[in-house]
Amino acid sequence: MSPNTLVVFLDRAPAGIQRARVAAQCARRWGAHLIGVFEVFADVEEPRYFGYARGREAMRHVLVRKRQIEDDARCVARNLQDEFPRASG
Repeated sequence: MSPNTLVVFLDRAPAGIQRARVAAQCARRWGAHLIGVFEVFADVEEPRYFGYARGREAMRHVLVRKRQIEDDARCVARNLQDEFPRASG
């Protein structure tokens, strides 16, 4: 019995890329849907002071850093999407 849906946790580490490749191969083989779950990678940790920022300049710094983290996450997701395009049909 083959699964109908596979869920794979994605990250930009070499093991994460390999995990995605194996999941894509299995999904193709079994004709299953593949769902990729991407969360900001574990090696990015927000500084504790983000929760205690006070003042205009401190808040600007927090917002700039959060945008960088989000942009990095989107970039990784796009790269994975390019590597594993949607299967047609």
